[in-house]
Amino acid sequence: MKAEDIKGLTPKQIQQKYALPNLPTHRSKATIPEGTRIRIGKVGPNFGFKGGNIQFELLDRVEDAFSNIKPL
Repeated sequence: MKAEDIKGLTPKQIQQKYALPNLPTHRSKATIPEGTRIRIGKVGPNFGFKGGNIQFELLDRVEDAFSNIKPL
């Protein structure tokens, strides 16, 4: 998800928006090298939540992609 998509949301709101099984506790910055394969799609309904927002999945392993990890 993009930072602007969760800005100002509570962990519960993020959980609902992305149909997550658990409350999120942290956020981080992802730096993805050019050429990395990424799947982009709509969040499906799951765990009692509607979904419908956009999610990203890295199809390649990217060492040290995540930094600036902070509590929500």
